[in-house]
Amino acid sequence: MMKSERPPATTSPRPPSGTADAVALASPSSAECRVRVVADLKELRSLETAHQALFASAAAPHVGTAFPYVIADAATGSQEQPWQLFAAYRDGELAGCLYGRRVERTVIRMRIPVFELGAKFVADPLLGPVEQGGTLRRLIEALQQSQWDCAMFVFPRLSAASFEQLARTASELGLPWQWEGASYAYALDMTIELDEFLARIDGKQRRELNRRGRRLARDHGGEFLREEGLGVEDDIARFEAFMALEDSGWKGLNGSSIRRRPGYEPYFRELVCSASRGRLLVWYTLRADDRPIAMYMALRTHDTLWLPKIGYDERFAEHAPGLLLKHNVLLECVANAAISRVDNISAAPWLRLWNPAQIPFRSMTLFSRNPRSTLVYRALAAKHLARRLMLRPEVGPGPGDRPYL
Repeated sequence: MMKSERPPATTSPRPPSGTADAVALASPSSAECRVRVVADLKELRSLETAHQALFASAAAPHVGTAFPYVIADAATGSQEQPWQLFAAYRDGELAGCLYGRRVERTVIRMRIPVFELGAKFVADPLLGPVEQGGTLRRLIEALQQSQWDCAMFVFPRLSAASFEQLARTASELGLPWQWEGASYAYALDMTIELDEFLARIDGKQRRELNRRGRRLARDHGGEFLREEGLGVEDDIARFEAFMALEDSGWKGLNGSSIRRRPGYEPYFRELVCSASRGRLLVWYTLRADDRPIAMYMALRTHDTLWLPKIGYDERFAEHAPGLLLKHNVLLECVANAAISRVDNISAAPWLRLWNPAQIPFRSMTLFSRNPRSTLVYRALAAKHLARRLMLRPEVGPGPGDRPYL
């Protein structure tokens, strides 16, 4: 259900144009926190080391805010809708980031400019451990000053912690906002004991997995491998093997593999190169007959293993290579005290075999104080109020109604 918070304050005049630093200086707090707007791709690439250091210092950021996803989106996205990075600095050090692009949307029959936040998976702000609230306030202020004519600032998918922090910051700034439930993802707790992990799997399915694994080893010499810290050249070689494997089956036939979908191959090449330099990349491979029959392209950050992409050889379908690979990855993570969580990012139905937890997300829309934004906010609020008075249900999904695929 869409909900509204805080009526808009009085409108303010258009801020003066100027450089990115001029945007930061518009606030009295700029001596403590300065914000630069980075739109040049070369300059964005130069921030890779600083960005990765900021990501590593954060408590538990979503991998979607990691530099590999940011640079992949920025480098391969539409040139008509270029990415912009809002980078907050404290004492010369990168302290926080927001990412997004300016688009046009039709809202209540009006074509209006909208600023959409977020990389591929989430719109969470990336914030360092110091002065998080103050940094986020400066980022929101600079964002609205820079994009003064945008009627809406949309965060399509926020984790619970980031939603609460953004809601608190918007309220402190006196900005109106609305929210609604977004999709959910699957994650698994890896701090449990092996017996408890196995007990969460249906007994019949667990026995079937074991049977298929034994049969694969007997007939084809099945082998499970983990590789990380390879270096860019070797990681690209693994990526080539992964693409060929993913393209060999139904994904290639229906045009949904990395090789077949327009823009996907350059996107993932950017991601792999940056993740390799940041030593985030992990490859899990199930081999048989001296060749890979299933591969996971994974990223490890903090104590979390992220699993965004899997590919498998359909000629081995009777052995369920994708399920066997997933099961082996999870077994290894249960045994590894350094990994406390496996996040699948998506919520594909086949992942239910391991009884994962649902991780709900929310979307949030901020409004500014310009006249058009005020008009849109009030029109949307009136629309939702009218629906409630007419006892008509909201059409949007709740937090747990729709999987993210």
